[in-house]
Amino acid sequence: MLTFTPRVELKSCIVWGRNDLLSLSVEQDGDSSLSLKLLLCLEMILFSGCSGFSIIDRSLLSARRSATDVKLSRSMPTIEPAFLTSLSRREASLFFTLYAKQNTLYLREALVLLNYTANRHMFSDWHHMTYPSLPACIRCAVVGSGGILNGSNMGMEIDNHTYVFRVNGAITRGHEVDVGKRTSFYFSSMNTMKNSLRSYWHLGFELPLSEAGSTTRYVFIPDHVCDYVMLRAVITNSPILSGPDRSDSPSDVFDDPVPEKFKMLHPDFLLYLRNRFLKTVHWNDPFYRPSTGAVMLLTALHTCDQVDAYGFMTPDYARFSDHYYDQSRKKVFFVKNHDLRLEMKLWGLLDQVGAMRLYRRL
Repeated sequence: MLTFTPRVELKSCIVWGRNDLLSLSVEQDGDSSLSLKLLLCLEMILFSGCSGFSIIDRSLLSARRSATDVKLSRSMPTIEPAFLTSLSRREASLFFTLYAKQNTLYLREALVLLNYTANRHMFSDWHHMTYPSLPACIRCAVVGSGGILNGSNMGMEIDNHTYVFRVNGAITRGHEVDVGKRTSFYFSSMNTMKNSLRSYWHLGFELPLSEAGSTTRYVFIPDHVCDYVMLRAVITNSPILSGPDRSDSPSDVFDDPVPEKFKMLHPDFLLYLRNRFLKTVHWNDPFYRPSTGAVMLLTALHTCDQVDAYGFMTPDYARFSDHYYDQSRKKVFFVKNHDLRLEMKLWGLLDQVGAMRLYRRL
């Protein structure tokens, strides 16, 4: 059963700083728990939309805009003994795989390139974009690939948001009426990006996703050290130096791959998302992780004032094809490494309590 932890009396909500932490934190007398601070801040963000619930002072939005909006990778983490002992056996295995001594060089070489303001802030262009003065709502359309969008005519509504988030096989060409054409942020891991380019190129999917006069920012979700290796290769316009993709030139995929276009979520932030929201009966499965779409939507909920989710699974998913771009009807396919039913329940709960709006085909 999915529930929210009841709120406690808050002392203040402050900017925690720019050193790879979530933008807002909660100070509570006698408590310095990072997980509690992140949890309470998320719940404050969820209930602080520009319309409806409002439990934080609007002046805090200015502080949030100028701080790190989500926990983004910029430097190697400081590893505290208490943190290591708090990990389960499986979590420790994943952690040490990523931060093993032989991988440290790859991580450092990639992270040192993320040294621009645009790499540290989710909405680095916000002050110069749609709303030049505060306060103002940042309205985000988060677009999945569900078949529920086929024939929805939601394209114009999606494009009218401040930012548009997309993921994986984000095919827009030929589907503009239903899914729009803007892409502000594209979320993927190295593996999901490669799979999307391989599987959907014949349907018109390609990178970059930018429309004339706009720039798509690419948000990497690190599943493996290969994601850092690829990021370095993209930004430095060089071939991949190691691993199964050695000699590939991923920069060829991107148009003008300048460093400012790229962001990378921090592994600690991903661990927090999974442990807080998506604990599942498959917890001990070595392949389990939240879907890329789930990470994208939860990231938006941490950063946007209002979130509208389109193309995500609803209880009547069997009425629709697997993807909106399917050329023939395909049954929704459940994979073992994601718990899509649990994610569906979470989206329904967040919609029910007003934390976001979930598009339902009524």
